[in-house]
Amino acid sequence: MSEFSMLLEKMMRDNGYSVYGFAQEAGVDRPTLHRVLKGQLTPSTAFFHKILKALRLLPQEREQLEQTYHVLRNGEEAFHRGRYIQERLERFYDVSSYRPWPAADAEEIADKLHLPVDTLACGRGEYTVEGMIRQLLLDELRSREKPMVYTNMLSTPTYVVQQLLQLYLQQAGRLQIIHLIRLYKNVEDQTHNLAMFFDALLFSFSAGRGYRPFYCYENISRYADPVALFCSYVMTGERVLLLSEDLKVGALLREPEALACYEHCFRSALAGAEPLLRRAESAQMRYRMARAFFGDGSKAPYYLVSGSFSCLVFCSTPELMRCVGHFVRPQAMRAFERFCQHYGKLASVVREAVILLTVDSVRSFLQTGLMFPLADQYLLPLDEAARAYVLEQVLELARAGRIRLSLLDPARFHFPDGLSLLVNHRQECMLSSCASERTENISVFIQEKTARKSLFDFVSGLPESGLAYTERESERILRQLMPIAQ
Repeated sequence: MSEFSMLLEKMMRDNGYSVYGFAQEAGVDRPTLHRVLKGQLTPSTAFFHKILKALRLLPQEREQLEQTYHVLRNGEEAFHRGRYIQERLERFYDVSSYRPWPAADAEEIADKLHLPVDTLACGRGEYTVEGMIRQLLLDELRSREKPMVYTNMLSTPTYVVQQLLQLYLQQAGRLQIIHLIRLYKNVEDQTHNLAMFFDALLFSFSAGRGYRPFYCYENISRYADPVALFCSYVMTGERVLLLSEDLKVGALLREPEALACYEHCFRSALAGAEPLLRRAESAQMRYRMARAFFGDGSKAPYYLVSGSFSCLVFCSTPELMRCVGHFVRPQAMRAFERFCQHYGKLASVVREAVILLTVDSVRSFLQTGLMFPLADQYLLPLDEAARAYVLEQVLELARAGRIRLSLLDPARFHFPDGLSLLVNHRQECMLSSCASERTENISVFIQEKTARKSLFDFVSGLPESGLAYTERESERILRQLMPIAQ
């Protein structure tokens, strides 16, 4: 018997049910229920939801039963990998919400802090090392017209990422960051690779253009050599700060020969590396990227997860697209016509799409009438009749089988606003960011194989994960929301 079978049997017994009585209560086939309880059959999602509804469990009991079910259905490794990605996405904050230090404050801090002038200086303790990192970065910004930072570490603990990200945003493209991302092949747990990938995305989505990620594989575990004290470093034009794996010991070097040696090793690694992310900001680049992503005309489904309503344009009709054509300026009308032609071509290619959309994004569309995150000078909001029409068209596409629509349950999974994640059957992945205050979207094409595989497994498994409502539930919720716009 599986852990799920034993737990289900216990919960039925605790609620006073016999197998026959529970089958009647849940509306399921009794022989099938017998096989499930004996561990001979993995129940379908529909069967499981009937069981879940009939048991009337407490929230913690429901979560426990759902977890054991998804481990049984998808395997323990896939379950934990999906849970990890879910947690990372829920913490994937909008970088525009970051409040960088005012320039005056940064200069004041730099004036008060001075790095050691010795060729070698050591620091111990987490706060001491954090201060050394901050001083090194501020000194580079203050002393150079074109500051440059090289690093092979942006992963945990979080304060290192925050230090670099805040300064990067504050400098508005002046600070250049060359990031060598170390990925590992011979570790069973791939969370390190995913953590590095998500941290790189924060920089790739930000407004600056000075971030260049590269990745290289190291065929040894990060903990293979326990005597290796210094595993990571941050390097500027005059100094290199070596950091222990736990960031509690730092060694600052400014001896020219040592600095030249580290710079040579870093550039040698870069020579054998390639970009982790390909970033597209222009409409032309995004079009080429989308054409490559959707271009094979396969009947296999495309999975689109989004915290903004705009993800539905990938499977919408031209008539639905033109429903938002309330334009203020003539040039915006011409640009939008080209936009509709582009998505009209995509709609003819995508035979089937699985759309996972947040409930909040639907509510936001109904309240604001904005389908795309464009400023008011380009588009006017849809009126109430047009908003209802758009949702009716979405439901019609679902009934016609063009899309399979599932709304994300906000109580179980809060997908980030303004972020869209797209995967296809070739395990290609794209992420798009559309912060409301930006007129230009940013798209990132993910190239690293481990991240692509993990994200594909997570996204393609979302409709069956319990984090999303079923198609029938989603249609009912959508219809309940529609009167808001009427």
